[in-house]
Amino acid sequence: MPLATPPEGIEIVCRWEGWHKALPDGRAKPYKCPAGVWTIGYGSTYWDDGRRIQPSDDAITKEVGKQLLLRQLQTYANAVDRAVKVPIHPQMRAALISLAYNIGTAAIAKSTLIRRVNARDWAACPAAFKMWRNGGGRVLTGLLNRRIDEAALFMRGVAKLGEVATVSPASIKSAAPPLDAGPSWWQQIIQGILNGLGRPSPA
Repeated sequence: MPLATPPEGIEIVCRWEGWHKALPDGRAKPYKCPAGVWTIGYGSTYWDDGRRIQPSDDAITKEVGKQLLLRQLQTYANAVDRAVKVPIHPQMRAALISLAYNIGTAAIAKSTLIRRVNARDWAACPAAFKMWRNGGGRVLTGLLNRRIDEAALFMRGVAKLGEVATVSPASIKSAAPPLDAGPSWWQQIIQGILNGLGRPSPA
């Protein structure tokens, strides 16, 4: 039986996808996302029958949106489970499912991130998450911050897995520092690892 999406995965998707274009009665209507794709509810781009979301589609309630999300997340959870060949913690799986929901099943399967995961190269995974920060041909701050959040969740799972990685200078240098992203993204990842270990941050 396919494994369901962990609660952390549902929470992070809902938080970053948001509930956009809400009407006065709380229902959400279709909208075009920053990448130019028609979307509804919590980031759904198609209906259960496979039809793509269209601007003329009816608005939906939050309950319908949540159920649509839960059913569709299973597709992305299955894709992650097929791609990952090594044991991972549920928090790591949740982060990967969130990314897959955002970039698609084919992209996650062929991604550098999955290769890093299957090689157990945990220290290189935060930078591999950050590769998926573009939308519409440009860096989007929202996507960048989502990748930081997903990577931090992933690394907390690594700490609990018992295969704690040290984020090396080489891993940090593998990607240019983000623009307008607030605190250093790699410092947030390191803090995520320390939080998972129950240790205070370094002075």
